[in-house]
Amino acid sequence: MSTSGKVDGFNYIYSTLVEHPDDLLGIVAYSFYKQQKIEFMQAFSAEHDRAPHDAELRAFHIASNSPASIAMYRAKADSLARDFVRTVLAREVDEVQERSDQELNRLVRSFRPNFWLGVAQSLFSSVLFVLLIGVIVFVAWSSKFGAFHVIGEVMGVEIRDSVPAPRSPQPQSLPGLDGP
Repeated sequence: MSTSGKVDGFNYIYSTLVEHPDDLLGIVAYSFYKQQKIEFMQAFSAEHDRAPHDAELRAFHIASNSPASIAMYRAKADSLARDFVRTVLAREVDEVQERSDQELNRLVRSFRPNFWLGVAQSLFSSVLFVLLIGVIVFVAWSSKFGAFHVIGEVMGVEIRDSVPAPRSPQPQSLPGLDGP
């Protein structure tokens, strides 16, 4: 093999760029080499009104097979692959985000009636609890002081029995015992 990467008119740049059959970056790098070669041949043909001879392609092959060119083809392939992956992942992330937003909205809509039902149940149970505590306090207080006294204290009034209290008898004087 010569310094141009050619043996018997054959350029071995493919085997330099593509390390194994599944080397996608190498295959993409080789496509950048081929694109550059086609551009060179088109520019040469436009300037000279003919295709370049093998001897005229030698300068291109020497330049394109240099370590810097090989590294440049691989770097371009790597950059293209990274951009492709970023684009695909960005689309996937957008789709996943959209699906999760839709699912979240669906779940929120399904919980709304249940949420307000829960609020009503909580409010009702709180009122019921307060009433129950009130009854317990009333019973405890009235057992100590009496129901009428407790109601009077709570209402701020004095509750009296409607039946007048019996009068104690007045001492009567005995006949003949009256004084002078």
